[in-house]
Amino acid sequence: MSYFAARYDVGFNGASLPCLNARLFLVDTWNQSIEEGDLVAFEMNQENDYFPTGLKWIKIAAGKPNSIIHKETERVFTSSGSEYDVSMNLMVTYLKQKNPNTTHSDFTGEIKTGEDEWFVLGETPASYDSRYWGPIKTKDIIGKAYAIL
Repeated sequence: MSYFAARYDVGFNGASLPCLNARLFLVDTWNQSIEEGDLVAFEMNQENDYFPTGLKWIKIAAGKPNSIIHKETERVFTSSGSEYDVSMNLMVTYLKQKNPNTTHSDFTGEIKTGEDEWFVLGETPASYDSRYWGPIKTKDIIGKAYAIL
């Protein structure tokens, strides 16, 4: 049992509008070999106006280091050929509450990840992710995550 407790964390998403289509996650803190498309747990260290830094999050590792990500209003494409269908309509509406001048075009276009950066993405229109605050650093990754429920 102590091996399990030392290696794994359990994550629970209690948000009223979740970013992923799961609520319970197992995080393997010893597994740092993340591939594009994996679920990844990380510490949010990106400055933003909505959430404090240091929170632990789980998202899809949609773009690996040294990738080009093309962000559209309804989809995200990566240079490796992956495509994600995720609308940003709900999140942009939420962000407009803080800044009424916010538009979809503020979050569309291309972004290139650096050699130690990952582009992370949620699965739902309520996801606040790299489309809005940019890539995360590899050093902030806690481990590979698995959706349980």
